[in-house]
Amino acid sequence: MSEIVSGVHEIQTEAKKFVFEKLIPPLRLKIVESPSSDEAKALDNKGKWAEAADHFYTLSQIEKDPGIKADNLIDLSQILINLTRFGQAKEFLSKAEMLSSLGTEKNKNLFLKARVNEKLAWISDYEGDYEGSLARLAEAQESLEKISETGDLENKVENVLSTVTHFKGRAHFGLGSQGKNIQENINQSVSFFNLDLESFREMRQNGNPKPANEGYQHGWLARCHITLGDFSKAKLELEETKKLFEEFTQLNPDSGILAHYYDLQGELFMKQGRSADARSSFEASLGVRYTKERYPMGETRSLLAIALTHWAEGNLGKAGFYVLKALGTLTAKA
Repeated sequence: MSEIVSGVHEIQTEAKKFVFEKLIPPLRLKIVESPSSDEAKALDNKGKWAEAADHFYTLSQIEKDPGIKADNLIDLSQILINLTRFGQAKEFLSKAEMLSSLGTEKNKNLFLKARVNEKLAWISDYEGDYEGSLARLAEAQESLEKISETGDLENKVENVLSTVTHFKGRAHFGLGSQGKNIQENINQSVSFFNLDLESFREMRQNGNPKPANEGYQHGWLARCHITLGDFSKAKLELEETKKLFEEFTQLNPDSGILAHYYDLQGELFMKQGRSADARSSFEASLGVRYTKERYPMGETRSLLAIALTHWAEGNLGKAGFYVLKALGTLTAKA
């Protein structure tokens, strides 16, 4: 039986890879007249990813230094990951990986290699290849541990290490969700999310709060407790998630981060058999997405979740409608 389940998950992963890397059209990248890394990051923070991608793409085309060029390609790949253009992101990451060995600074080369593997782990995670994600994360951490002196890279190294820790938690959660050593993997997941959360709590104590990052850890902890059926703990984690996301939204009014909270609330309601309440939560998530920043992956998940609520109620026609709408959202040209 376990072999059959494993085979089903492998088929699902390959299907996701086909959709994300072959079916979804590439983003049309344009050269901008006055490219700026600062402007690209500002656009990224506002959720204007297609515009940010044009800046990073232009910078990658005109930059001569291999290290800076690789940085721009990796930043561009992150935008493409946000827009679910995984095949296109992999192409730029491949170029960045080649450039990472051409610089004169060994520590910077190791850091760039770590960043490439970190982004490839993101893609593996989204495609459901959790073992592949863990392998990439191990390579990223190994590169970071070989850096002899962080120097100016210290904060950047800490940021990548935090991402590695977070995605290790996600990978173990994914494996548990696939039925593989459920209790063990979910417990591992909880440990990694708590470890990452502790680092952000320290930042807050030192006057450098990161409410979005804190909120995401609480959100994933809630998801772990939902999976294990501990709804009381899940609810407490969701309350913390909402509070932190609201704090972040006050500072960043254009952010659509609260959509993630509504999706998690919907997951809890579905697990409790409250399909109508779940649908209201998923619809609230879409409302945030449509009026704030657009996030194709998030919108697709919410639409599929709404389809599941209709399926649970026996409304197969409505379920099919939302599945098709989800596919249309995912494959739409940015």
